[in-house]
Amino acid sequence: MTKIGLYLHIPFCVKKCGYCDFSSYAGREDQWRPVVEAMKAEMARAEGLAAGTVYFGGGTPTALPAEMLLELLGAVHRHFAVADGAEVTVEANPGTVDGRKLDVLRGRGVNRLSLGGQAAQRGILEALGRVHRWEDVQAAVKAARAAGFDNINLDLMVGLPGQRPVDFRETLDAALSLSPRHLSIYSLIVEPGTPFYARYGGHPELLPDEEELAEMCDDALWMTEDAGLPRYEISNYAKPGYESQHNLGYWLRRDYVGIGCAAHSLLRDFRWGNADTIEGYLKGERDEEAAVSDAEARFERLMLGLRLVEGISWGERALYEPYTEKFKKLRERGLMEWDDERVWLTKRGLDLQNRVMVELMG
Repeated sequence: MTKIGLYLHIPFCVKKCGYCDFSSYAGREDQWRPVVEAMKAEMARAEGLAAGTVYFGGGTPTALPAEMLLELLGAVHRHFAVADGAEVTVEANPGTVDGRKLDVLRGRGVNRLSLGGQAAQRGILEALGRVHRWEDVQAAVKAARAAGFDNINLDLMVGLPGQRPVDFRETLDAALSLSPRHLSIYSLIVEPGTPFYARYGGHPELLPDEEELAEMCDDALWMTEDAGLPRYEISNYAKPGYESQHNLGYWLRRDYVGIGCAAHSLLRDFRWGNADTIEGYLKGERDEEAAVSDAEARFERLMLGLRLVEGISWGERALYEPYTEKFKKLRERGLMEWDDERVWLTKRGLDLQNRVMVELMG
């Protein structure tokens, strides 16, 4: 039986950050119970699928009480055939987990914890609207290890207001000193409709410039490599054997099913997405339902697979014949390379992946 990636979206958080455009809401405790019940019912309707990975994202899943998370975990195992040893991830923010909650989650099979750290400097965290301090990240990692978590990811960000390359190096040093098995390092994107867009959308001079951003990205490459966490995807670094299996499923375009508000699914080349508001989700509304054509599927495999440092296997080479001339141009520009087995982006190509995709779409 083909195994899917199972994603559960928890649309609640303690405080909405100024840069966040995800479907997440603070101060909605009265909707915790209705959303959890709706998610359990949605899982019951999908019963019978086999799950190779399980991922609780958000929002902040650990904003929910441990008992509600356990209810959702119970429903996962009741309605899906979860593979033995499956990677089960829960995202958490420092300050929303303690020893008891971590003990409970680890005891019910959660074996990977992803903590939002972002930056080590208090002023930068305050500018982001984060409610934690770096000391909280350190305390959360210590508590997670005491609960038996070995596989811990830390999320960091570059391109932040007031951030200089020296600040990022300090943050990365602090993160690496905690010996995580995995790091995700994302560039800030100022999304329309967010408070950050109103503040910075027309003022790029208030953010690090291209030269500073390039320096931070280069520092990320050599510092993680030296620490034994080589980059395996544009924004992700891991100890060998600790790559995110759930996210690899997305990049390799495997089937996945999303449960909850704003969750999306791809199953047998049919795509659908739940409403991105809690109210719409509770009414059973969907934002998208569409069959995926062969041409769309081919481009998605290419676009997603080229995010990986090792690229993608040629497989049935005929699938990529429509891109042959574009591949040649990208190779001439030093952005792409290939051999008899695989095609991949060079370091420069990975750094300029958006431009590569524009070229391939053109």
